Amino acid sequence: KNFVPLEVFRTNMHQRTQASVWISFCEIYNEYVYDLLNVLSTSKTQKRRILRICEDQGGSSYIKDLKWINVQSTEEACKILKIGNKNRSFACTRMNEQSSRSHSIFSIRLLRLTDEHQPHVLGVSELSFCDLAGSERCNKTQAFGDRLKEAGNINNSLHILGKCIAALKQNQNPKMKPSYIPFRESKLTRLFQPFFCGKGKACMIVNINQHASTYEETLHVMKFSAIAKEVIQTILPKSFGYFPPNLVGGDGKPVVHFDANTSTDDFPDSNKTSTEEEVDITILSHEDLLKTTENLKEKLVAERQSKLLLEVKIRREMAEEMFRQLLETEEAWRQVVLHNRLEDMKDSYEEKLESKFEMYKEAIKKHAYMCAMEQIEDHYVPVEEFLAEQEKVE
Repeated sequence: KNFVPLEVFRTNMHQRTQASVWISFCEIYNEYVYDLLNVLSTSKTQKRRILRICEDQGGSSYIKDLKWINVQSTEEACKILKIGNKNRSFACTRMNEQSSRSHSIFSIRLLRLTDEHQPHVLGVSELSFCDLAGSERCNKTQAFGDRLKEAGNINNSLHILGKCIAALKQNQNPKMKPSYIPFRESKLTRLFQPFFCGKGKACMIVNINQHASTYEETLHVMKFSAIAKEVIQTILPKSFGYFPPNLVGGDGKPVVHFDANTSTDDFPDSNKTSTEEEVDITILSHEDLLKTTENLKEKLVAERQSKLLLEVKIRREMAEEMFRQLLETEEAWRQVVLHNRLEDMKDSYEEKLESKFEMYKEAIKKHAYMCAMEQIEDHYVPVEEFLAEQEKVE
């Protein structure tokens, strides 16, 4: 539990607080986000504007340029809800005359403010109602063309939601290896990721049809809800020190100034604001945007300088390492060349010795032949003299 000092509690008791309620209404149709509170043109050629999902500095997803309307009563909120419902995507199928062809999200933001000349934000709470649109079997609805494409996108989005819920359930078991949660594979799961990751709390309401013809759909939905029921949600403590935004009213003047030094621990009822969300950067005042831009520029310059110094250091280390490797390679090649040169010299000397040996061998043979011929010439007797000597002897 968080204990608040007595002096702070007394100060907060004397502060007068007021609430400001803001409403938005959008839909995710074929994986595109549209604002249902934008005034639609009667021209058929003009298309609806597609909105983009971004992230704030706290890592939470939000819809950029989504219209938020400040309401003063329940009647105004209901009127806005009816206007948005008229702009929703509906179509007639074989199983439903008014079938939702998109995921619609109706959000309410409640701001707690101090009643002063420059009111400070004490808390931002958000409540979102999402119509998931039921999973359909195309063979029963007999959808084709645009209806088939819409059903495919809805079924795929619900399939990814089921994968996220199953992964959250698996990650709660310490004996199992943590698995990847595919929040970014769908616009729906990406928007509601903070509610599943400790920055909020999610509740699922399941509707079923008791008719026997929808037995398979009912069984699928019940299995889906059984897995979702076992997911344990843990709310993480959150402070307001992320970003200092302003809310701007209809006259263009800032309605709320956000105090970056304020945290939920400074107030006695901080447990009631566990689902507080940061205000979007898109609703900052002009002055705060300029200040924020200058701060970001200074941070960017400092970051670039540090990265440049790091790059110089890395390049120097790489150059030294490459020079060392070149020296080692050169020495290795020198040894290889020296070894090859010795081998070549050895082969050359062997060839020279072989040739000299053959030359000496030929010279010895020639000398022996000449000596033999000289001896033959010294003892040579002509045939006539030999025959004459034989006759004398006889």
